[in-house]
Amino acid sequence: EQLMQDLFGLFKQNVPNAKLRESVGEALGATLYTYCRMGHWDDQLVKDIQKALVDKMAACDSDPAPGECVAMLVRALRNGGLPETIPVLLGLAETSKDGGVSEAAIKALSRMGDDNLRRDEVRSAMKRIFHQRARGFDSAVRSRALDIILNTGVSEDEVRDILRETADPWNTEYDLYVQAVLYNLMDQDEGIKEKMTKILKE
Repeated sequence: EQLMQDLFGLFKQNVPNAKLRESVGEALGATLYTYCRMGHWDDQLVKDIQKALVDKMAACDSDPAPGECVAMLVRALRNGGLPETIPVLLGLAETSKDGGVSEAAIKALSRMGDDNLRRDEVRSAMKRIFHQRARGFDSAVRSRALDIILNTGVSEDEVRDILRETADPWNTEYDLYVQAVLYNLMDQDEGIKEKMTKILKE
């Protein structure tokens, strides 16, 4: 606990060096992860650190590199692995105009455990991102979202929708990548193999 308090004290200071700031933030998140799993989920210190990490994102607007500033804090949240931060991470994944932030947010979500990733709001957001229902996303972001969809109990209809997405003539290289992911999964997952086999016969 003392180490975490010391790191938190450093984090709250305006450390001028960006690399040092990131190191402190990620170390704080990693220490928080271990501390919580020792049974301290409800400690006030945990709540204070979580709030500080989220609140500090607002100050990133005045940073010379605002996207990297937010991504750094998201990486700290990823190391913390706190399910309470899922709504914040989902919001960043879907609405950030910086692809690096969106990708970092989805990577952070991946640390939250299978039960949390299966939550309707998480899977729905990942499908909106992969299928680009609200706006476009770069391929790295879509691929992260696809990984979560496929690894959290993908349904037959979802597999069918993913295959339909690969029929887009404007993004052939990425479409081939998605098809390769699905075919590779057929060799590893009997459930996906059955779904794919049925769909491909239609």
